[in-house]
This record gives sequence, C-alpha cells and structure tokens, in this order.
Amino acid sequence: MRPRAIKALVEPDALHPEEIVILSPGVGLFRPSLPRGAFVTPDLKIGTINRLQRYYDLLAPQGARGAVLEQLVEDGVNRVQYRTPLLRVGAASAADMKAAAGDAPGAADGEEVAAGRIVLRSPTDGIFYRRPDPQSPAYVEVGAIVAPGAQLGLVEVMKCFNQIRLEGDGLPVRCEVVSIAAEDAGEVALGQVLFVLRARD
Repeated sequence: MRPRAIKALVEPDALHPEEIVILSPGVGLFRPSLPRGAFVTPDLKIGTINRLQRYYDLLAPQGARGAVLEQLVEDGVNRVQYRTPLLRVGAASAADMKAAAGDAPGAADGEEVAAGRIVLRSPTDGIFYRRPDPQSPAYVEVGAIVAPGAQLGLVEVMKCFNQIRLEGDGLPVRCEVVSIAAEDAGEVALGQVLFVLRARD
C-alpha cells in the first residue's frame, strides 16, 4: 500500500539568512532519503516518517528550494519531535538556478545553455515520464508556451511521483519549451537536465 504524504515545515536559518531549515511536522520516527547536494523543490519526498504506526512520505513544503547543504539527523531511523531540524538547504532563486545551469553537468547533448534560458533538472535519480499515463498525451512538446506553475513531467522513485513544474521567483509570464533532454520512461540522474525553456514576450 502506497504511504500517505504529509508536508514538512520550513523556516529561515537564524545564522544564515540565505539558507533555510526543513523541520519535522510532528513526533515520529524519521528516515531521510536525500543525500548532500540533492536539489530540493516543493513536494519532493525528503524521507519517510512513522507516526502512530503509520508510514508517511514526508514532502518538502512550499518555499523549500535549493541544494541540501547538511543533513541534520543521522542516516537511518531518527526519533524526532515537532520542529526537529532535518535538513539545511541553500535557498536558490530562479536567477540562481539559471546562472548555475550553464556550468552544471548533464546539459542536453553537451550543449552549453545560453544566458537567459531556464533549465529544469531532475530533483532525484529515477524514471522520467513525459505523460501522466501511457494512454495520455505528453504534458508538453517542444515549442509549447507555458506559464509559471505548469507541469511538464514526472520523475518516479519507488512509486513516489515528483512533479516537474515551472516554478520559482522572478519567472517570465510566458516561456517556450526549447528542448526536452530526457527520454520518456528513461532513467535520469539527480541534476540531469530535463527541459530547457526561454522567455517569450
């Protein structure tokens, strides 16, 4: 039976304003699933939590975006309380993501991503899907015009589906899908480029 899902909590890091801390939403037994360096986006599974003998997928909350800088609990099972710190994350804006994209490995066919383009990367290792099910059309095709919040694909890890959405601060109102860099139903790695978009007037 697929676990239910609950959202973690988030707050700014008191000592480092540009960073955030992801917190436990309650008492339970937490097992982390993200390594250092993994990129966190809202609704990404960050681990599992056992509360009153029920297992839940613990999802990153809204506002949690950036790379895992430090895991604040041990590997394996941890007893946690309400607001126990779980992960320290380097907050990243859309501009940060675009600036980093040209230098990061995994660009489609090795091409350099031009300035001003928006790159969406896989938040985890898994299987990439361009459509919600085999009978449905793809979420987007090359040339499609999309708005912030649009879903472009899915990455599945152990039956947990991470939505790939156009999200972030300061995004253009309209974006064009320039390329789709991963094969439908193919394996992808953490940080691998999935989509490249550009702003449209």
